[in-house]
Amino acid sequence: MNVFTASANKAVYPDVAVVCGHPEFNDQKQRSITNPLLILEVLSKPSRQKESPQNCSYTFERQVLSI
Repeated sequence: MNVFTASANKAVYPDVAVVCGHPEFNDQKQRSITNPLLILEVLSKPSRQKESPQNCSYTFERQVLSI
């Protein structure tokens, strides 16, 4: 399963994505979740520069409704 980010209009495949409650999808085939609570990417030493946050071509945006 992948995570869709509207800011980059693309889906990405993080190592772990956690959803609290029911997942929300951006399509009827339910392939891409749009409401992850936590996203984890595991970086190995060789892949750190390639996959570092500074080199990512996408960003995730989250709006906090209430705390």
